[in-house]
Amino acid sequence: MLYNNLSSSRESNLSYSTELPPQQPLSNSGYIQAGDPLALSTPYDNAYATVPGSETPLQTAYHDYPITPPPSRGMSSLSLSGTLYDNIEATIPVKENLYISQWDAQYEDLQVEKKKQMSAWESATQLDADDQAAFKRLLKEGHRDWNREYIQLVQKLNDFSQVTVSIWKSIATLAREFVDTARLYAKILISELCLPDSQKTIPAKDLGGVAGGQKFVFHGIIFKLALDTKLTDGDKPFWMYGGQHGACDVNAMKAAKNDLKGMEAWNTTRVDGFNSPLIAVIDYKGYRMTAMSVLPLDSDTLKYGSDNAGRSVHTDIPELNNMFQAAAGVLNLKGHVTGSVPGKKQIVYGPGDLEGHLGTDGRYYVCDFGRLFPCEDPAYRNTENKRVVFCTPLRPEFVKFYPRPLCSDAFTSWNSDDNFDIRNRHNQEVSEATKYLYEVTIPQFAGYLDTLNIQLEDNMSKDDIEQVISIFGPAVFHSRGINMRHMGYVRERVQNVTMRKLLLSACVARVVKDRMKSMMRDRMHEVRVPSDEPFREAIVSVFNLMLGQNKSSNLYWLDEVKDQIREKFVKCLSPAEESDTFNLKDAVDIRFLLMMILELTGIQIQKKASTHLLRRPHSFRFVESDIKRNEEKVKFFAFVYLSEAMSLLMRARSTNGQESTRLVNASIEKYRRSFCSMPICPLVNLMWADALKEKAMRKESVEKKLAVLKSSYERFDIAYNNNPNVSMTLILWAAALRYHATLIDPSNTSLIKELMDEAEDKESQATQKPATLCSRINVTE
Repeated sequence: MLYNNLSSSRESNLSYSTELPPQQPLSNSGYIQAGDPLALSTPYDNAYATVPGSETPLQTAYHDYPITPPPSRGMSSLSLSGTLYDNIEATIPVKENLYISQWDAQYEDLQVEKKKQMSAWESATQLDADDQAAFKRLLKEGHRDWNREYIQLVQKLNDFSQVTVSIWKSIATLAREFVDTARLYAKILISELCLPDSQKTIPAKDLGGVAGGQKFVFHGIIFKLALDTKLTDGDKPFWMYGGQHGACDVNAMKAAKNDLKGMEAWNTTRVDGFNSPLIAVIDYKGYRMTAMSVLPLDSDTLKYGSDNAGRSVHTDIPELNNMFQAAAGVLNLKGHVTGSVPGKKQIVYGPGDLEGHLGTDGRYYVCDFGRLFPCEDPAYRNTENKRVVFCTPLRPEFVKFYPRPLCSDAFTSWNSDDNFDIRNRHNQEVSEATKYLYEVTIPQFAGYLDTLNIQLEDNMSKDDIEQVISIFGPAVFHSRGINMRHMGYVRERVQNVTMRKLLLSACVARVVKDRMKSMMRDRMHEVRVPSDEPFREAIVSVFNLMLGQNKSSNLYWLDEVKDQIREKFVKCLSPAEESDTFNLKDAVDIRFLLMMILELTGIQIQKKASTHLLRRPHSFRFVESDIKRNEEKVKFFAFVYLSEAMSLLMRARSTNGQESTRLVNASIEKYRRSFCSMPICPLVNLMWADALKEKAMRKESVEKKLAVLKSSYERFDIAYNNNPNVSMTLILWAAALRYHATLIDPSNTSLIKELMDEAEDKESQATQKPATLCSRINVTE
C-alpha cells in the first residue's frame, strides 16, 4: 500500500490549515527532504504546515505553498497529523539545501519507505488536477471489491422485469470508475518502471503463468505489464513472443490486447453461469498495461484448463466442462486434446491455457482469453519468427461465421493429440480458413472499398477528416472479420486511387506509432523520471521527420519507412512504390496521416497547431510548445459503452422534445462505439437497432423517418443472424414494423398488410424463445 508503515513520533507539533496565507519569499534554510509525507500531503490537501516557534517559510520543489521549517538547522522531526490519512502520525526528517529533483543522486542513505513515497509523488505530480483529486480519494478508500459489485449488478439483468434505468446507470458508473482507477494507477506504475524495485510504490508480484509480463496488485486490480518474457536463459535465450530472435515487445502488446478482445467475444456467448473480470488496456509512454479486477481465486480454484504450460490440464467438473463446450460451440471453436505430459492430456474447448475457476464465492470464472481464437497460418506472415502464432489470431467475426469449427491451439504445441493425423487435421483446417480469408474475404472487402466515392478536398476540416477515417477504420475491417494487420493485402486488391492513398496513410501511421512508442520506452530508460517533458522532443522530432522538416526526412521516406511497411503490412507497396527512387511521401495524405497518428497514440496538439497543420501541412514545422499533452490511450470492455447507451435510451423514452432527441442521438453514438469492440454481440446490434427506431420516430418528415428505419432493419437483421434465439430481437423488430405501417399512405393497403403480417410473424416466433433481454444458454436444461 502507498504511504504505509509510517513511524509514529511526537517530537514536534505540526498543525495544518486549509487556507493559504499571503505568499512569502523563499527561505535559504532548505527544502523538504525527498520522500517526506509532508511533501506528498500538502498539495493534495491544499494546506500548508506551520511549526510553532518559527516564522521562516519553507517551500518544496513541487509547489509554491509556503511551509515553515523546524526551529533548528539540520535534521529534525515533525509530527504529521490531519493529512492525507486522518489518523496517521509520522516522523518527517527535514534537511536543508536538498533539492528533490536531485534525490536519486544525493539520498542513498534514505530509508526505502521514504524513497517509495517519493516515487509515488513524483509520479502523481504528472497528473492533472482531476487525476490528483482522484488519486487522493482512492488512497483513502483502500481496497475495493470490484468483482462483487459488478456481479451483483449484472445478475439483475437476467430478470427482465428488474431492468431499469437505474440498473444500467449503476453498471455504467461502476464500469467508468473501474476504468478511471485503472488508468490512474497504470500511469503511476508505468512512470515508475525504470526505478529500482526497492523504490517502487507498488512491488511486483509473482502470480504464476508463463506469459503476461510483470504483474502488480493494488486497489483490487491486477496490473500486467505487456513486455516480452524470457523463457530460458543461457547462451541462446528464448523469449515468449520473440523466440530465439530476441525480445519482441510489440507482439507482447498485441497479445495483451487480444485478452480483452477474447473476453468480449466470450461474453457474447451468453452461457449461463459464467463470470469474467472487468478489464482495461492502458497505453502510456510507449508501454502497455492490462488492468483486471481481482477475482476470488486461489491455487485450488482452477477446474478447467492449464496454468502451467500444459503440465497439468483440468477438466474436473462435468457441469463446467459442458459450459465450456457450449460457449465454444457459439464461437465455432472445436474440442481437441491438449497437455504436455503423456497420459495426463485432456480434451478441452478453446485454448489449453484458457482457465475456468470455481471461485471461493462458489461462482464460475473464466480468465486468460488471449489465445481464444486460432492464429492464422504462420506461412502467410512475412517473418522468420514462428512465435507469431501467439499474437496473430483470426478475428472472432471471421471464426464464428466460418463454415467449419476451428481449433484454438492449431500450429502450437498445445495441439498435442497423440494421433499425428488428428493434430495435422486441426492445423490444416485453420490453414484452409486462412486461405479463405486471403482469397475470398479480403478481395470482397477490397471490392467494397472500391465502390466508395471519397473526395479529398484541400480545405477539409478536422471533423471532415475524422468522418472519412471512420469509413475505413478498424470497426469496418473488424466487422468483416479482417484484422488491421491485413491492410497491406487489402490495399493490394484496391483499385480506387483515393482509397489506396488513405490505406497507405493508415499503414504509415501505424508504423510511425510503433516507432514513437519504441522511442518513448528508450527515453524512459534514459531519463528515469516520470515527467512528460523529455518525451515532447522525441514526439516533435518524429512529426517533423514525416513533414519533411528534418535533414533525414528524404531518406526516411525513400528507405526506412518502406522497410517497416514491408515487415508490418505485407503486399502493401506496389512495384513502383518499392523503387529506391520513389518518395513514399508523395503517395500519402499528410493531413490524414497526422490525424491517425494522434488518434493511435493519444498525443494531443494545440488547437492553433492543428489548424495550421490542416491548412499548410507541407510547410508546417512542429515545436515542443505545439504538443499539448501526451495522453494515455485506454481500451476498455465494450460493456462500458453498452451500459451507458442503455441508460441514455431508457431516459430518452421518459422525456420529450429536444432533450429526448439529444439523448437518443447520444445513445446511438455509444452503441456505435460498443459495436466497434463487439461487432458480433447480438445485444449491441439489437439495442442499436431499437435506438435507430426511436430516432426515426423523432424525425419530422416521413422520408427521413423511413431512411432511419431502413438502417434500423439492417441492425435487427445483424442481431438476429448473430443469435436467432434472442426473443427481444423479434419483439422490438415487430414494433419497428408496426410503426413503419403507420407511416404508409392509408391507400396502400397491400404494403400495410405486408408490414403487419411480418410483425405478427416475428411476435409469434418470439413466444417460442426465452423472455430475456438477450438469451442465455443453460447447459443443465
